[in-house]
Amino acid sequence: MKGNLRTVSEIRVEEGSGAYRTIYTTQFEDVIYVLDVFKKKSRKRIATPTSDLNRIEQRLKAARIHYKEHGPPDIQVRTILTTNPNS
Repeated sequence: MKGNLRTVSEIRVEEGSGAYRTIYTTQFEDVIYVLDVFKKKSRKRIATPTSDLNRIEQRLKAARIHYKEHGPPDIQVRTILTTNPNS
């Protein structure tokens, strides 16, 4: 990813029923924030829609705030962002 999302990485999975993406960042010590997971609507190699990029950017900002306020996690697993398919 580019620009404001340059610290974001993507896992791509192609399988019979479609293509899936997981967007995450590892820019924080000992933490991986999963920012979005979705099934691609197009099988063509087109750019990720702006609305999706904007949503990911907002979630990255929320992750930065969360990390700044709470620091690295203890042994517990924390979930702070949820995916709403309608957002």
